Amino acid sequence: MRLLELEIERPKLDKEFPRNIMPQIRKGDLEGSPFKYSKHEISLDKIKPVQRQRVAGMHDKAKRGFADGTIRPIIVDKNNYIVNGHHRYDIALSQGLPKTNILKVDATIEDLIDYYAHKASSEPTIEQKFKHAMENIADPIKKKS
Repeated sequence: MRLLELEIERPKLDKEFPRNIMPQIRKGDLEGSPFKYSKHEISLDKIKPVQRQRVAGMHDKAKRGFADGTIRPIIVDKNNYIVNGHHRYDIALSQGLPKTNILKVDATIEDLIDYYAHKASSEPTIEQKFKHAMENIADPIKKKS
């Protein structure tokens, strides 16, 4: 699948989870948790994305973060699967960065999804917004028929 807005090719996913179950965790959520974590710089080709869905506007936010140096590390599990940071990952790829900062958590992605279920995002994805817009366009046409 191509991400046309960034003109990059995403790697093939060997695990995939819907965005609405992915925990939107940050470093502060890891502090005081039962999970150990460490900060590293890692080659982008070692990071493994696990979702295809994206939220409108988040790529722009990530671009600004890379430009002004405020970008947060991508959070990955012990096997380098992205838990939080798919938009940042996309931008790093599109900018041709060889490496990026990560917080590596000593747990599997499944364990983190379970533990942080309360941190999942309900922000509609681009696909959901498009579907809703198309339904709104089609509804008046159906009523006239």
